[in-house]
Amino acid sequence: MNARPRVILFPGLGADSRMFNPQRVALPEIETPSWIPHEPGESLRAYAQRLARTLNITEPAILGGVSMGGMIALEVAKVVPTRCVVLIASCREIGAASGLLKFAERVSRLVPSIAIDKARRLAPLVLGRGGTLSLDDRRLLATMASELPIEFIRWAGRAVLEWPGCPDPGVPVHHIHGERDWVIPLKRVRPDRVVKRGMHVLNMSHPVEVNAYLREVMEGCAASG
Repeated sequence: MNARPRVILFPGLGADSRMFNPQRVALPEIETPSWIPHEPGESLRAYAQRLARTLNITEPAILGGVSMGGMIALEVAKVVPTRCVVLIASCREIGAASGLLKFAERVSRLVPSIAIDKARRLAPLVLGRGGTLSLDDRRLLATMASELPIEFIRWAGRAVLEWPGCPDPGVPVHHIHGERDWVIPLKRVRPDRVVKRGMHVLNMSHPVEVNAYLREVMEGCAASG
């Protein structure tokens, strides 16, 4: 078994691997896979299982992700060798998500794609609520949201809200969360680490804290074997 396990992180809904630029600079060994195309009507669990088969994980790895990416990591952990899961601004059950988010997703099912296209360009303003993001980070969020296929975003939003949850993936779960996360409010989850003034895009708004937490988890897993 490798002394240093692979560390694989999945981005949130509306984002891609560029979301982890602050982590890859500090921790270059981190892997950030790209999303694969979804299948019509596919559940989040089924999607995660298909994604897992593309990763070629043969020895226990550290899996993690931001928001939806954390949910994906929980599901992947059930089908591949895994040492632990790291949730970043995420949750084990969708009941932790804000009611406003659930309402917005249901409304989005009734509006045309052109409206979704315009709305997703506001992602930097919405996700940045309650804290401060640099102009470059806001631009990156807008770029990532605009470049993902609208049908993927529609599918993912619905798949997340229909996800049955994963309270116990069968491995240790480590969780870091922002104090001011309005998408998954702090009062609805029980994280191991709370970042003061942290928002939903926690790994971008507070990279120092998130990177330090990832190092702790990585070192702990390597030591425990």
